[in-house]
Amino acid sequence: MKSTDTPIEQTDAIKDQLRASFGDTLKITSASSVTREKGYYGICFAVPSKLVRAALSVDKEVLVLITTFHDQQVRTIQTARDVIGEAEGRLDSSIAIIVHCDPRGNAKLKKWGREQGLAILPIYYSGTLPQGNDLLRALAHELYSYDIFDITGPVADDIQFYGRREEAIELAKKTAKRSDTVMFWY
Repeated sequence: MKSTDTPIEQTDAIKDQLRASFGDTLKITSASSVTREKGYYGICFAVPSKLVRAALSVDKEVLVLITTFHDQQVRTIQTARDVIGEAEGRLDSSIAIIVHCDPRGNAKLKKWGREQGLAILPIYYSGTLPQGNDLLRALAHELYSYDIFDITGPVADDIQFYGRREEAIELAKKTAKRSDTVMFWY
């Protein structure tokens, strides 16, 4: 893939590499493309191998979305959700693999996916894709590297305080007591 290639040519080149890279791990059953919000995306439906199905806890095909943006935006997640919805039950609705060209994209995509109830397995593409066991390792790393301290919204459950329940209760009491005695000056 050359930097002078159009997004269409870049996406097609990545699709070709995916077929070789995935091998029997994820067998691509269909490939197409779509333009959404001024962005061009490659779309692949892939049947996971028995091992990958068990690891991902999926029974259906999985969406593999390809983007060539060098700065990922939330619209990539929305595009994935739209494609999954349009597949009318053919794709697993809880997970998607996103192949992207943003060096900082993995963290962003995973965070935005969590916010929208979609587990994202990002694969950073920098000219080549991991092959065979390297691909499995990359997917496993993304699948099992959840940071329990990465809170993307308000803390609501005791487990998010990670052993600090008493401190949280004490802090709530102090905050409530202080709000009763605060005076506002006009």
